[in-house]
Formats: sequence, structure tokens, C-alpha cells
Amino acid sequence: MKEDILSIVESSIIPYGVETDQYTIIGEILTYYMVKNVITRENVWILTLLCNDMKFDVCINEKDLLGEPEIGRRFKGRVWMQGYLNFGY
Repeated sequence: MKEDILSIVESSIIPYGVETDQYTIIGEILTYYMVKNVITRENVWILTLLCNDMKFDVCINEKDLLGEPEIGRRFKGRVWMQGYLNFGY
């Protein structure tokens, strides 16, 4: 009764709002690295996440990231999902 949702749920992906490409996600960080945006000169973190048995990358501006990414930590945020699914096994 005293736990919050983040201590119970390991991962989730939930549609956000009426748009079909925005989601609220919670996922485990598998890998991470930083790159510099050549146009804006800002640092961008690229995180590989495991969320509901799916692996995907999330790019986030350094100034928008709370905390320090580490392997095994969880990422929680609202993302704009784009790309394609590969169902090949």
C-alpha cells in the first residue's frame, strides 16, 4: 500500500494522448552512449532500452534527462515513437 507504481512495474509502454505515435514508457537501460548534434552542438544520449520484451533506442537531449544513465537503471519518459518493427526471428 505504500509502494508507488515505479517500484512495482518493471516495464511498460502505454499510448499517450490521442496521437498514435506518442507513448509513455518505462524500460531498463541495456546500453548508452553520448553523441553531439552537429547542427545544434548539443549533447544527445542514445539509450538502448528493454521494454516489454522489445529492444529499441531512445534519443534524448542531455538537458532533458534527469539523472545519469547507467546499465540496469530504468528510463521513464514520454517518447515520440517512429521506425518499423522487424518480426524476423
